[in-house]
Amino acid sequence: MILSKATIHSNIKKQRKLQISYIVSEYVDLVHEYDKVTESAPIWDLASLLYFPTQQNNLAIDLNGWITEYDPLPEYTEAEEDPDEIREIARHNMMRGNLIEAIEGFEMSTDDLNEIQLTGIKAIIELLEKFQTLQEIRDDPFRFVTEWSQWHTECQVKSNHFLSDIEQVHDEEDEAADDDDQVNDDIAALFYILLGDEDHISFGGSYFERLIAYIIFARPEITMSDLNSLAQRVVTDQDDIDACAYMIMGCFDDAFEACQDLWLQTHLGHALILVGAKSTDQVQQQLEEAEEEKEFIIDPIYYCIDEYATMLAENHGLWKEAVIYITACVENKELWIKKLLNENALKSKDMSLLNTLLEVAKEYNLNQLQKYIHQMIGHRYEDKKEIQQATIEYGKAHDMDSLDRFAHHEFSQYLKTGKLGHVVTNMDELKESPHYALLILYHNFRELLEKKDWSKASKLFLELLGYEHLPKKFEMVLLTDNLAILEDSGSHYTLEQLIDQIKLFSTVTTESIDQDFLAKYYKFVYHKELSSTIVTAIVRERMVNKAVIASN
Repeated sequence: MILSKATIHSNIKKQRKLQISYIVSEYVDLVHEYDKVTESAPIWDLASLLYFPTQQNNLAIDLNGWITEYDPLPEYTEAEEDPDEIREIARHNMMRGNLIEAIEGFEMSTDDLNEIQLTGIKAIIELLEKFQTLQEIRDDPFRFVTEWSQWHTECQVKSNHFLSDIEQVHDEEDEAADDDDQVNDDIAALFYILLGDEDHISFGGSYFERLIAYIIFARPEITMSDLNSLAQRVVTDQDDIDACAYMIMGCFDDAFEACQDLWLQTHLGHALILVGAKSTDQVQQQLEEAEEEKEFIIDPIYYCIDEYATMLAENHGLWKEAVIYITACVENKELWIKKLLNENALKSKDMSLLNTLLEVAKEYNLNQLQKYIHQMIGHRYEDKKEIQQATIEYGKAHDMDSLDRFAHHEFSQYLKTGKLGHVVTNMDELKESPHYALLILYHNFRELLEKKDWSKASKLFLELLGYEHLPKKFEMVLLTDNLAILEDSGSHYTLEQLIDQIKLFSTVTTESIDQDFLAKYYKFVYHKELSSTIVTAIVRERMVNKAVIASN
């Protein structure tokens, strides 16, 4: 059997959601163990059973367990044998799905009932007992729906009988019947709740009790996709909606605003996004370099994550952890991390931290961040005058400005001293800087001269001479270096190339100050102190002699 791409993708998505749900389950266990955050346990537990299930459960059963844990009902013993109070507690139990407890309460509260009321309560007890047996066949959807419909019909019949009986008594205008009106109404309301009547359910208990009652008695087959809208629909004007209520409605931003807990917003909010429960607007980020520094407006949860990460770094020194947190903010992650890791923030931090952050950037494929950290490390080395290491870091950072600056400084020093500093040549990234690329070429050219590899040196000489970014006065440097090649007996240039060299030499040595520099550089290279006139004549004579030989 060959699965479609859509099926494979769906299976992968389900598997990932299950993995996240297990992680959330373990996290919720930790929440219960940590005293400082136990006040957040109700919303974590509710979110866990609704949006991070690790197995297929019944919504009503799950919600029943949750409300029993965080909003327990009083025991019947607290009613002090008051039948009305006992029936009231039993009604709440029934709405929550505590059927055994509800039956127990109704059985305990029959002493003050007349014959019709007693018949009604017994009918309700019988219906609840039958409803209990229905729960045993929930795994057989067809049979459950069929028998639930039969049970619902029976509820209607028994309800009609009770209403008919009390109406008949009421018509006889019996004084005792008038006294029993409130009890009659309460029992009638119980029948209406069993029938799933929304109006009676809406005024029968707390927000969560009404929701559970509606699921149990009106929508037993409700799915998670319909729960949010139902949870919103059962709200009344009298409800004081809290974070948990907003959570079950799927109004996550309202829930987080209600609880005002940055830690909760960060962790639960991100988990909800990961499993797809909380939808976010997808930002189509441009891949061009120009767009990489653009900050996008994204879901509020990501701003919470950024704020929480900043707190971890600045208040607790957890810089690595902070960076990992911000990687969740996909569209803005590199920009926000760079703001977090600014020069002032990390100025006093050890180099080991920068290397740790660099490893995180590599692990999470944060290319711009890697460049940024390499640049910071480069600044550290430069401050310590470790130029070679600084150059390597600037190369990894693709920091063209710093590399160009180093190249300019190196060329400037070379023109003053005739000594070339240490040049890093074994990094392709350095060649992205046109000026450092020239420095590498010239370094290689000098090595070829020292090795007396005149053939390769002559080719590199011509390449350097035509280089676009050649520094000022460097034509004279190259033409003076070229003397060593011209002294070789071999023929390394064509006549046309030699004529071009002669013309260039005449152009760059017209002023006496240029000739003085030529003599100075000649002394650096050949260790002979001659007048500028003589050096100028020597260089010109060598080129002319080679040109004459080439013409024959």
